[in-house]
Amino acid sequence: MLGIPQLRIQKEEIPGGQDFPFIEVMEPDASGNLLYYMSMGNELFTVGNLLENNIFNFTDNFSIYKGNHTYTFGVNFEYMTFKNAFNPVFNGFYRFNSYDDFVATVIDRTPGSYPEAFAKGYALDGSTTPPVDNTKFGQIGFYVQDEYQVTPNLKLTGGLRIDFPFYPIDIPTNELLDDLNKTFETPDGTITPDVSQFPKVNPLWSPRVGVNWDVHGDRTTQIRGGTGIFSGRIPFVWLSNQVNGSGVVRGGLGYEGEDVVDALGPNYVFNPDVTFGNPENPGQSLSNELNLTDRNFKLPQVWRSNLAVDQVLPFGIIGTLEFIYSKDVSTPIAYNPVVRTPDGTFSGPDQRPYWEGSNYSNDDDFRNVFYLTNAQRKADYYSITAQLQKQFDNGFSTMVAYTRSRSRDLDASSGAQAISLWPATVQTDRNDPELSFAGFDIPNRVIANIAYQTDNTTISLFYEGSDAGRFSYTYSGNFGDASNRLMYIPNNASELAFQEFTLNGTTITAAEQAQLLDDYIDQDKYLSENRGSIAERNGAVRPFVNRFDLRITEDIVLSKDQKNRLQLSIDILNIGNMFNSSWGIQKFAYQDNLLNYRGVNSAGQPEYRLNTIPGTSEFPTDTFRNTTSIGDTWRMQVGVRYIFN
Repeated sequence: MLGIPQLRIQKEEIPGGQDFPFIEVMEPDASGNLLYYMSMGNELFTVGNLLENNIFNFTDNFSIYKGNHTYTFGVNFEYMTFKNAFNPVFNGFYRFNSYDDFVATVIDRTPGSYPEAFAKGYALDGSTTPPVDNTKFGQIGFYVQDEYQVTPNLKLTGGLRIDFPFYPIDIPTNELLDDLNKTFETPDGTITPDVSQFPKVNPLWSPRVGVNWDVHGDRTTQIRGGTGIFSGRIPFVWLSNQVNGSGVVRGGLGYEGEDVVDALGPNYVFNPDVTFGNPENPGQSLSNELNLTDRNFKLPQVWRSNLAVDQVLPFGIIGTLEFIYSKDVSTPIAYNPVVRTPDGTFSGPDQRPYWEGSNYSNDDDFRNVFYLTNAQRKADYYSITAQLQKQFDNGFSTMVAYTRSRSRDLDASSGAQAISLWPATVQTDRNDPELSFAGFDIPNRVIANIAYQTDNTTISLFYEGSDAGRFSYTYSGNFGDASNRLMYIPNNASELAFQEFTLNGTTITAAEQAQLLDDYIDQDKYLSENRGSIAERNGAVRPFVNRFDLRITEDIVLSKDQKNRLQLSIDILNIGNMFNSSWGIQKFAYQDNLLNYRGVNSAGQPEYRLNTIPGTSEFPTDTFRNTTSIGDTWRMQVGVRYIFN
C-alpha cells in the first residue's frame, strides 16, 4: 500500500501581502507582570512552515490452522520520508517592554532607541528563501501469534512482535561543531555532540498474552484480560529537529537586554526589512541552540494490562467491572546538559535553587542543547470502571458507568519543537522532573444513557459528569531557568517575604498581601489541604461539571423493502443549559499564578508580590469563575441523511 502525500504550508499574511518582522509590545500590570499589549507582522512560526509526508507500507500475513491452534505469522515494512520546513523568526522578531519604547523605536525611528529583545533566523546558503529539511525513517517488523482454543469456553492468545526502526539518511556534519571538540554530561554519560548521527537500530520487543473465559459456557460470567508491551509512534518532527538545528541548513541569532545594544550597534535606527540582521556569506554556523538525539534512543513503548469481568445479574442487568494499568517502558524526554549549577538556594521554608539573570547556560557557545533521550522515571496510568446496562423488551435501554482513574507523566509530551520535550512545570529541576498528574487526567467520570427505540423513531438522552480537568499553581516571574516553578504553599503567609507596591494610587503593604493570600488559601480546597508543601503539577482539580445531550431521529421509509430511508435528526447538546444558564458550564481558575517572584532579598529569601486577576486591579478571593466559551453553551443542530442498501 502506498500512502498519499500530505502537504501543509502556512504563512500568516498582513494587508497587501507584505513581508514584515513580528513585533510584540508588552505593558506591565499593577503587580509588575508584563502582559501582552499588542502584536503585528508575520507570525513567528508560520513563515516558511511546510510539512510533506510520503509513506510506503507493506504488510503480509499468513495463518496455519492446526487442531485447536491458529498460528499467524507476518511481516510489516514501513518507509517514510518527511520534508519539514520550520523556520522560526525568519522575518525577524522585536519585543518591547512598553508601548512608549515601541513608539520611540518603530514609529519615531529615534536613533539609539532599542527593543528589549531581537531575534533573526536565516538560511545558511545566503538565500532569502526558507530552507527545507529532509528526514527518512524505516521500520521492519516480524510477528507471530498463537490463538489456542483450550476448551470451548476458554481461549488463550499469545504473541511476539519485534520491530527494527532505522534511519536511512545521511545528515551533513557540522564542521564548526566538530572543531570545538566539546563534550556534554548527560544521564547516559559523557557524549561528544555529532549532528550527523541518528539512533542506532534499537529493536523493540513486544510480547503479549490474552485470555477470554466463558466460565459457565452460557455467557453469564465472562472473564477477559491480557498483558503485554506495545510500541507506539512519536511525532517524527522531534527527530527532524536534529536536522533543523544542525547548523548546516539554517542559522539563528537572538539577544536580550544589553546584548541587543551590543548586537545592533550605536545609534541604531529601526529597519523593517525582513533581511535585516542576516549575516553576509553565513556558511555553516553555530546557532545558540543545538538539537541532538541519543544513539540508544528507543521509540515509545508501554506495558499495558487489563482484567475485566462481565456478569449477568438479576433482572437481566449486565454488570462489568474492568481494571486497566499501564506503565511506560520507554518515554521520550529532552535533557539540557548546558544548564549550570544554580547560583543560590533560598533561605526560609522554601529552600529551592535559583539562578541570577536570565541566562542559565554554562556554555559560551550554546544557550540550549536539547538532547532527545529516554526518561528514567516512567509515566503510568490506572483506571477502574464499573458499568451496568439493561435492554428492556418495550424498546427502552439504559446504561450507567463510573470510572476512577489516575494518569501521571513528566510534562514532556506537547509541541513539535525540541524545547517542548524539556519539562517546564517543575518543583525544582527541569532536567529532573517529578512524576505528577498529566494535564488530561480526569479523576472521576460518570456516563449514562437512556434510549427508546421503535421501528422508525429513536430518542436518547446521554449524560456525562466529570471533573473538568486539572491545573497547576505556579509563580509568575523567572527563577532564572525559564521554568514554570510550582508554588510553595505556606503554613502561614507570614512565612513569605512580600514586596510593597502601589496599585491605583494605593499602597499595598506586605501585611495586607499576606492576609489576602491566607484568605485565598483557606477557601481553596487543594491549597488549604497542602499547606507547608510544594504544589504538585496539575494537582488542583476543577469542579465537577454535568451535561446532558438529547438526540431524536425519525426514519421515513421510501421503498417497500425498507432499504431506502430518509433520516431526520435533531441534536441538542448541553440541553440543560437551555433551561438554566448556569447548568453544564465549566469553571476555570481566576488566577493560578498567585504570586509574582521579584528576586531575592538581603536575607536570601524570595520576595513576592500578590498578583491581581489578569486584566483587572482586583485580587482573587474565590478560586473559580464560569467559563465564557461559547462551546459551553447549549447548541442545536439538525440533520438529513439518505440511507440506502
